Amino acid sequence: MVNLPIIDSLIRKDLEYQVYPRHPVLSLAFKTSGGDLNLARQFDPYSPDVIFYNFINAVANRHFSHLPLIFDDFRNYLKDFYFQLFIIGNVLLLIYLTVFLAGIAFFLILLFRYLPVYIHNLGEFLPVPEIFKYIIAAILILPLLFITRNLFIIAIVSVAPLYLFATRFERRWIRFFVIWILLSFPVSYITNSIVITLKGENTAGIIYRNLKIEFDPRIDHIRETNAVFANAYVSNLQGEWQKAESLYLKLIHTGSDDFMYYNNLGNIRFQLGELYSAESLYLIAAQKSHRSGIPFQNLGNLYLKQLRFLESSRNFKIARERSAPQLDKIIDFKPVESSLWSNVFMLDLRFPLIFSPYIVLFAVIIYLLGFVIAPVSTINFCSLCGAPISKETRISDEQRSYCKNCGIKLQTARDDKTKTRILKQIQDRSDLWTRIRGVIFTIILPGFVQIYFGRILKGFLLSLLPLFSYMLIYLARPPLVSPFWQTPDLSPLLIRAFIPIIVGCMIIALIGVLSYGSRRTS
Repeated sequence: MVNLPIIDSLIRKDLEYQVYPRHPVLSLAFKTSGGDLNLARQFDPYSPDVIFYNFINAVANRHFSHLPLIFDDFRNYLKDFYFQLFIIGNVLLLIYLTVFLAGIAFFLILLFRYLPVYIHNLGEFLPVPEIFKYIIAAILILPLLFITRNLFIIAIVSVAPLYLFATRFERRWIRFFVIWILLSFPVSYITNSIVITLKGENTAGIIYRNLKIEFDPRIDHIRETNAVFANAYVSNLQGEWQKAESLYLKLIHTGSDDFMYYNNLGNIRFQLGELYSAESLYLIAAQKSHRSGIPFQNLGNLYLKQLRFLESSRNFKIARERSAPQLDKIIDFKPVESSLWSNVFMLDLRFPLIFSPYIVLFAVIIYLLGFVIAPVSTINFCSLCGAPISKETRISDEQRSYCKNCGIKLQTARDDKTKTRILKQIQDRSDLWTRIRGVIFTIILPGFVQIYFGRILKGFLLSLLPLFSYMLIYLARPPLVSPFWQTPDLSPLLIRAFIPIIVGCMIIALIGVLSYGSRRTS
């Protein structure tokens, strides 16, 4: 017992079932009680929850002096296979989803930008008041929303009419995001494989459970080399020497001629008192091992038991030269956790995590349409007021194109002075609405307005950090965790940690908005 009521009560309760050394429920109970995370680490030493909580807590409370220690812990945590899965799975999924959401935002921004142009061109065929054109557009979009109930599909489908008016540069970005959507298949496969492993439902997960958590009888039915090695190692620790011996012999006889198997089998024979058999196995292991000093260390202990001091001293010296642990007991080779990666990705074509195959089908169709649909016009907005124009309605003056309203005003100007005054009035009014619109877009998401005005790369990069921050705050915890880990709701800490990042990106975007001159005209 640890003399803390909330922990002691859980220990007493769970002792009825059997508490294993790795028990994250105790870790969670202590963390949520506001206690010391160092004690939580004793219960669950490699839980990613501990280091993730420490990191977010240090950033949120501006304890930056704690970060070097946290990064040192992080390097130690990386030795644990489940922590590796946790990091790779979450980083991959968060990066993919962040860029995916940026792509959806890009589609919606372009749709918002070109919808008036689309409706204006539609008016050439439907001579109805402007308000009815928007109603017709809504009638075309809303049924699809009700049928699919998926804003992602609406965003993807909206790309098709965008091809009619988007510039060549924008069409390239459209194809980039459509290809990114197609990556949902491999990303889903990888994350699904990681989740299955974290749940202990495949070979790698079963092996890890046996090595770190508890014995899982399913391992007896797995013939894969890593699983047999782990089963033999755990059986030896539990005192089932005959079972461990048969498993090591099976590994040796099936061609897995690894010095670790000879060494561990020699340890079993040592414990059974078969010293001559253990010696021969140690000698084979020592001969096959080119760098490890552990077989020599075990030989030294065996010779010491037989009072062969000269040979014992010689083997201990070789073991020291090869950096073997200086222990007065025999040493087993433990299965290397990095070898478990070969058992993570199996041929299992289930993709339940991210997107439906229908979305991928839509993305393929939209991508192919980009090679079929030709742009209606390369000039879609008035150079002065930014109103939508078409080939039939625009009025051209040298290298500029104007809507009917602005064009008539300029054509009826009596002299150059009047024309300059009209230009300045219209331009000032347009710039004002541009800045107002830009401020509103930036408050919604930094980078929106840059994308809207054609500075797509800058807007895309500006939107990534805020999107990542919003998503993590919304999730309140890492999206992928093992069922053995209990991560508390970190929303308050995440808000304090990421709000400065969002505000900083917003300030950078607003500086760009306020410095805008005339808006883009193509």
